[in-house]
Amino acid sequence: PEKISYATSNSPEGPWTSRGIIQESGRHNEVNNFAFTIHSGVIDFKGHSYFFYHNQNLRGEEGYTGGFTRSCCVEEFTYGADGSIPLIPATNIGVKNAVRNLDPYLRVEAETKAFSHGLRMNYKDRNNIFVHGIDNGDYIKVRSVDFGEEGAFKFVAAVRCASGKGGNIEVHLDKKDGEKIASLSVEPTNNAWKELETEVMMVTGVHDIYFTFSGSNSDMFEFDYWYFVDQSHNIPQTPYNGEPAEIPGKIQAEEYDLGGSGKAYYDMDGQNRGEAFRKDGVDVYKSDEIDGFAVGYAQKGEWLEYSVNVKVADDYKIRTRLSTGNANAGIKLYLDDEEISDFIQTAENGEDWEAYLIAETKTTKKLPEGDHILKLQIEGDWVNIDWIEFCDKNSTNVVEVNNPTILDGDYTVYTADGKIAEIITLNNSVSPKELLKNKGFEKGVYLLKSIDDKDAVSVIVE
Repeated sequence: PEKISYATSNSPEGPWTSRGIIQESGRHNEVNNFAFTIHSGVIDFKGHSYFFYHNQNLRGEEGYTGGFTRSCCVEEFTYGADGSIPLIPATNIGVKNAVRNLDPYLRVEAETKAFSHGLRMNYKDRNNIFVHGIDNGDYIKVRSVDFGEEGAFKFVAAVRCASGKGGNIEVHLDKKDGEKIASLSVEPTNNAWKELETEVMMVTGVHDIYFTFSGSNSDMFEFDYWYFVDQSHNIPQTPYNGEPAEIPGKIQAEEYDLGGSGKAYYDMDGQNRGEAFRKDGVDVYKSDEIDGFAVGYAQKGEWLEYSVNVKVADDYKIRTRLSTGNANAGIKLYLDDEEISDFIQTAENGEDWEAYLIAETKTTKKLPEGDHILKLQIEGDWVNIDWIEFCDKNSTNVVEVNNPTILDGDYTVYTADGKIAEIITLNNSVSPKELLKNKGFEKGVYLLKSIDDKDAVSVIVE
């Protein structure tokens, strides 16, 4: 194996003076195996100096230690008064004194670690690196986590879990089997990213934390990021306008409840890409087409919650105004976590994300009178939502036209599952509903989009 020596000069062109050895070859201290190439480097960072190198302790897939199963190591050191670098023994300890403590109340990527066992990083999607290959007994160690004086009350983890899989995340202080402050059960998420949360035992000050993983399966789930919520954010979920939205009535998508991430909403990236209306992590944007605001860029697994008051216990018609550039994208609705709608889908609009269409369905059960929490769950990537409306179940079946003056012209007819059925010509001599019936269209909901502009009409054939 290599040893590392160094030389110094007052000029990059020399002459050079040999200054001795930084790290010996062979075995040192706790290190079991040196790599045959060390690939060393020295950096100075925030008033500290560090020496980086490889050892050969990283185990291969078959359990052997081979020449290319190298892991990166780092040791902090102090230059001598004359600028010399001391002899640095190789260890498995790494940096003992943090440059800065980690803030657990900000989003922390799951691959942030001082040490880990068993698991792997997924680098294939450069837009989202995450931890996978999580088996029973694996763990992640994170150093110097500062919970502050007030402490945390909630732990949140973003995970993705396939059907038939699942496991547990436990959070321990200072040792792998140290004091347990949180335990989170991970169940199948329909293979969509989802934020799960759990309460935390009181913890303050600076600690190392260990995420330990347990379960009966191998490759139990995937882990994207985590964060804690401090006591100052322990606020109740409340209606956006101070009072619950009324059912029957219309609910603007951007007026989801107050309460923050994990309580009133879940957004995949925590960044408001629309940068409009609110400062939360939900992507709200201003649309000239609808002359107002809408929730946009919504991805599968994200959700919004609304405090509602059902005035009369009954079945209701549901109308939603949606836009998407993808097939098989839409929403589902839940009341107090019980499903109250089937999949509500809007027709694909190609590249025209501003062509909003009305989709219509009915509640799958009678809504109980009183105060409840309505959840809007995103099903399929990239949906924009303008509003949701609950109507009398016996109200008219002809759905709103975006602009009545544009009915004359050619329209593409989409079935409810987003497929093109036919191109028709509308004029004032016959209604869209009657025209579809006369052409032999079966009962159902059809979405008509103008070929020449962005207007659309949705029609139910009975």
